[in-house]
Amino acid sequence: MTDELRDGLIARIVKERTRQKLSQAELGRRIGKPKSVISRLESGKHSPSLETLYDVGKGLGLRLDIKIVKQR
Repeated sequence: MTDELRDGLIARIVKERTRQKLSQAELGRRIGKPKSVISRLESGKHSPSLETLYDVGKGLGLRLDIKIVKQR
């Protein structure tokens, strides 16, 4: 995963979490994971697994949509 792609996903997650006025701990509870998982994800220092992205998206009422397209 490129830094640009990862950073864009993280920004979208943080924006939606804060829009919903959820703490990292509350989002973690929604998806059955500790706050540390959300904190690590949002720090941008680690590339999240697809499973984690799926779970976080679902916890926020979002759908993870992955596409593989031909490069330009």
